[in-house]
Amino acid sequence: MTEGVDPQSVLEFLRSLDVKEVMEENPNAGRVYLNGDLVGYHDDPEGLTNRIREERRKGRISDEVNVRWDPGTREVIVNCDRGRIRRPPLLVLRNGNTVIDSTMLKRLETGEYSIKDITRKGALEWSMRRRKRTYT
Repeated sequence: MTEGVDPQSVLEFLRSLDVKEVMEENPNAGRVYLNGDLVGYHDDPEGLTNRIREERRKGRISDEVNVRWDPGTREVIVNCDRGRIRRPPLLVLRNGNTVIDSTMLKRLETGEYSIKDITRKGALEWSMRRRKRTYT
């Protein structure tokens, strides 16, 4: 379960990545939601999603900030609220190889590194559980 991150700091971070305010609606842009609230639009929503993931992997934003890109609706869903159930950590791949290496694993085994350290190094990432959609 997540402990939560200050949504104002996440909103400021999104603004720094060129998320435009709701008043500047562009019909071709993707909608950006933060904890369920529409906070703006972005001209490259898939690119925004990738950038958020990169920044999270580099430790520039909390690993508790989750992001999901929905190409069908052109929506970027960002969550940082408390109490979300997350799936186990996923291994991060770069150029088809895992970021985690034997040195990291040895340090983890000896207690020199924790899972949090491995996550901060961008080798693991937490993800929200996706809800199955039902259509009626």
